[in-house]
Amino acid sequence: MSVSLFISSITIFGTGAKWLSVLQEKNLKPSETHNLQSLHTILSTGSPLKPQSYDYVYRCIKSTVLLGSISGNRAVFSLDS
Repeated sequence: MSVSLFISSITIFGTGAKWLSVLQEKNLKPSETHNLQSLHTILSTGSPLKPQSYDYVYRCIKSTVLLGSISGNRAVFSLDS
């Protein structure tokens, strides 16, 4: 499978907030260089996303993507019965 075919078939993409910041700093626009039609969701872990990262994703990656910052707390909880 070619890389471009692989990228065009991704529906959920997990990444780090830092990686999105690096893409933004380098002024990369994945929506202009890759077929992201099947991309439905981006989940970011590591540190919470900055407001400008949300703007970047919707402007330069995909305006209709579901973007979730699913981290920011490393606490692990357990329930004892």
